[in-house]
Amino acid sequence: IYPAGFYRRKAQYLKQTAEILSQRYDGDIPANVTEMCKLPGVGPKMAYLCMQTAWGRSVGIGVDVHVHRISNRLGWVNSTNPEQTR
Repeated sequence: IYPAGFYRRKAQYLKQTAEILSQRYDGDIPANVTEMCKLPGVGPKMAYLCMQTAWGRSVGIGVDVHVHRISNRLGWVNSTNPEQTR
């Protein structure tokens, strides 16, 4: 993960998340977005992507600031933050 930005912080998150998943979820990942967002370094965008990939459930879309801005510029939505764009 060295080439990624904030790689030291991300390495800490990976270690913490692995420990939590091992202890609380029997080595699996949580089955809902709320629980997934409680994991270190996991935000709504990653949680929604994981729900689709791991569980095959579309409960939302992964929206970051770039998707939010472009969607507003194209007139698809009229929102003030990525959560409203979702």
